[in-house]
Amino acid sequence: MNGPFKGMHYEGDSVCSASDPKFLGTYEVELVPALLNWKQIPFKTIIDIGAAEGYYAVGLSLLFPNAQIEAYETTEAGRAIIKYLSEKNKVSARINIHGHCDIADLHAVTSNLSPMLLIMDIEGGERVLLNPKEIPALQFAYIIVELHDCFDPGVGDLIKDRLSASHHVEEIWSRERRYSDFSEPRNPFTRRFLLPYLKQYSSEFRPEKMRWLVCTPKIKAVN
Repeated sequence: MNGPFKGMHYEGDSVCSASDPKFLGTYEVELVPALLNWKQIPFKTIIDIGAAEGYYAVGLSLLFPNAQIEAYETTEAGRAIIKYLSEKNKVSARINIHGHCDIADLHAVTSNLSPMLLIMDIEGGERVLLNPKEIPALQFAYIIVELHDCFDPGVGDLIKDRLSASHHVEEIWSRERRYSDFSEPRNPFTRRFLLPYLKQYSSEFRPEKMRWLVCTPKIKAVN
């Protein structure tokens, strides 16, 4: 209904997340400014690790119509929904669906030093994968990573320290939804009246206040 993926066909069979805020277009609205700021970057590759049911994999394929999407999702159910959504949105030719991603996989998929975007949400697994010393090409990638100190204490500051040499790192915290996040109902008075209910349906049921790192490379890939 709203947001950067407005108009995307979405079924609502979510994997490890809430579906209602995705329908509303408020899911992880904190990240929308970064995605829109990067919209003009000619990404050739977008890597989505922890792709779940494909909300970002399919949505980003629509937002960046010239990019090839590499979607990694451990669960079989998630991979099946990604396939279905990619077909419904007519982007299946540009989405490669994979299972678990390890260091060798990430090294291989980042080997072509073209403009790339990496989205990562793997419940603490970022400690293993997000390491430019192990995967040097990461220093050229635009990166959005959800941090999971609730599962792996200290991992957020570790990742921030690792990326600070190669990236401009912005730390973003989750926040309560507000009136300006919603576009429906169109009548502003009706929307104001319904705001408590809209906030209820937009809940993402987070275990605690979450944070992300939005990382812009200091040196751009030229390939």
